[in-house]
Amino acid sequence: MNPTVISFAPEIGYVACALLAIALDLAVGRKQSLEGRASLARNVGRFSVAIAFSTALFREPFVGQAALYFVADGVSAFTRFGVALLFWLCLETSAGTRPQSKPAETLALALFAVTGLSLLGAANHLLSGFLCLELAGLSLYALVGLDRRRPLAVEAALKYFLFGAMSAAFLLFGFSFVYGLTGSLGFEGIADSLVSPASLGLALLATVLILVGAAYKLAAAPCHFWAPDVYEAAHPFAASLVASASKVGGLVFFVRLFSTAFEPLSAGAHAGWSTAVAVLAAVSLILGNVVALSQTNVRRLLAYSAIGHAGALLLGLMVSRGAGAGPVLYYVLTYGIATVVLFGAVGVLERANDGRLLLGDLVGLSKHSPFIAICMAVSVLSLAGIPPLAGFLGKFFVFAEALRAGGVGSVSGMVACLAIAMSAVGLFYYLRILKESWVTPLPNAAEPQAVDLPTGVSVALGFGTALLIALGIAPGVLLGLLGS
Repeated sequence: MNPTVISFAPEIGYVACALLAIALDLAVGRKQSLEGRASLARNVGRFSVAIAFSTALFREPFVGQAALYFVADGVSAFTRFGVALLFWLCLETSAGTRPQSKPAETLALALFAVTGLSLLGAANHLLSGFLCLELAGLSLYALVGLDRRRPLAVEAALKYFLFGAMSAAFLLFGFSFVYGLTGSLGFEGIADSLVSPASLGLALLATVLILVGAAYKLAAAPCHFWAPDVYEAAHPFAASLVASASKVGGLVFFVRLFSTAFEPLSAGAHAGWSTAVAVLAAVSLILGNVVALSQTNVRRLLAYSAIGHAGALLLGLMVSRGAGAGPVLYYVLTYGIATVVLFGAVGVLERANDGRLLLGDLVGLSKHSPFIAICMAVSVLSLAGIPPLAGFLGKFFVFAEALRAGGVGSVSGMVACLAIAMSAVGLFYYLRILKESWVTPLPNAAEPQAVDLPTGVSVALGFGTALLIALGIAPGVLLGLLGS
């Protein structure tokens, strides 16, 4: 078999299955009910995941021209595996949500997005990285607003697109400065030229412009305004994909970019860009966690929580040069798993509550749907950073490395102290979810209403919950993919 085909096997599988889903829907799906079409699309999606899982961990080197743009290593294998895992969880949990009006088109757009996100982990070139970012971004914009019968979803997609277009402009502007300074688009060539940059000020300006694009991808303040609307209005399948897999792919690319191409600007007098990262991280930590305190809509609460977590991820980006990619990538993947489990539970409960879920709607959940309540509790506690769950180790790895890198008095150390303090704030609003679902009693006249949970959804929620526990006890299983 052609070596290039082997190197791109997961992504070729995604694209082939996207086309297959459309073809099957046109050939046989239109004769079935909406539920039948959705089931057919999910089966095609499962097939694409099977291809990805069977090939993602094989680190086949890229050959020929592809080797100029992509690299096969532990980080790329980790990204392919992580994106495939999160996509599968999103796919399975979507079976318990409200029916999608265009299931085949929804799956195709999701697979195109996953293709871009999967390749981002291997991108070693500004051009290939930008193309993968835009493939994922454009697919997600369309996915969020695909159901035109829901005005709020269309409005959210428009905001998502406008912020994404602005982000792409900042990225390209920064990339053009980098190319002008170095004459190279490959990460190694950029690093070699930046050892003694012709213009330090211009090099730092380029990194700041690129950081704006990174802040948008991670929903970090002040580039976060799209996130609450997308998290609230999008179909749960689209929202969970945006909240999980897109963060994994985007963060891996920027970690590789800053730890490889911009590594010469990360030390001594050249480390001015770390101040910009610290400011973004601090603003995100404060804004996300403080505003989340006042939210009563569960999805908007998760959106502002995500903004707070983006600040911690940016802190991980700051210290990834010294610590390697392991700590921050462990954090983002375990965060993604917890988020998908939460969105899966929220989607099921929304279907039983006429499409909207407030904190008050969780009252009595532990009585009538204990399995869902347990899955939500484990996910919430993981996001809050409670041991021995995976979320605790994710935060511990990043915060400890930030403190170790320069001490409490350093820029990274001060942001880490702020992140620890904001974690205590976050614990309060996370506990509100647990309080409503486990402690607050049902009104006297109310009768517990059991929520119907399809088998596939139960398996996905249970598997995701078990992963959060297992990875908290044995993190080396995941870090081993990175060689950490």
